[in-house]
Amino acid sequence: CTAALKLVADTFPWKAASNEGPGSQFCYLTDNHTSVVGIRGVTALQGVGRVSVLPHEVETRAKKPPTQTNGEEECSAPHLFCYPAQSNFSGRKYPLRYVKGIQSQQLYPACEHRGRWFVLLDAACFVGCSPLDLSQYPADFVPISFYKMFGFPTGLGALLVKNEAAEILRKTYFGGGTAAAYLVAENYFVPKPNVVS
Repeated sequence: CTAALKLVADTFPWKAASNEGPGSQFCYLTDNHTSVVGIRGVTALQGVGRVSVLPHEVETRAKKPPTQTNGEEECSAPHLFCYPAQSNFSGRKYPLRYVKGIQSQQLYPACEHRGRWFVLLDAACFVGCSPLDLSQYPADFVPISFYKMFGFPTGLGALLVKNEAAEILRKTYFGGGTAAAYLVAENYFVPKPNVVS
């Protein structure tokens, strides 16, 4: 699960704030996996803002139904909100409906930052004891732990990535079957068109 979280952190298209517009926000529930909070080390190096969110703030600071933008320019900054379906620390389960609420910018912190919101739903603890229907709760990134599901093997998990979210990831490392073409003596590399490889 930790490697899956780091993979998202390393390949997410973070955007620093500039004169051209606001930058990305990395937002996370305070009741999160240590490895989620560790993403802020990656974002700090890239000039990305971060917001730690208390569990009660997500819904109490909800936005009213959408209003007109009054001709404001559309913001293209990609943002990431991370929360656990079930906390590793407290065991508390959080509403899966937060996924669509954040993506549609109706829940805090998404309602306060324009741009495109992606949701990382940490399901490592959750899927061991509860069903997760991603057609109903379409999180963009979902790390899971096989160890927490089956009790073995340790250190084995997976990262589920929604197809639309896979298109925005910036893969720089390649290996195995992930390259469509490359040259050994030159800096030339063409990635395979899908994230699965």
